[in-house]
Amino acid sequence: MSWNEAYHNNLSIPSDLTVPTLFIDPVLPIFSLDEDDRAVIEEREVEAFERYTETLLRLANNRPRYNCTGRCSAPDGVYFGAPWLPG
Repeated sequence: MSWNEAYHNNLSIPSDLTVPTLFIDPVLPIFSLDEDDRAVIEEREVEAFERYTETLLRLANNRPRYNCTGRCSAPDGVYFGAPWLPG
């Protein structure tokens, strides 16, 4: 199943809408200093990481800057697991 099929099936995204998707593996030990960690990474994984990270950087740099107009900072306690619920 493609990412867009999952979006359409699980998130009620209209089927005529394509959502550009980029996946960067957050647990790939690409920056590990441990040789054993790095030894398990295949060359194709390194190439994919570099390619997708470069794509993400290019997309981020070519988008207009986002200016926050409301709720511009997290409430106290949110980083400790406190929910952000209306009071």
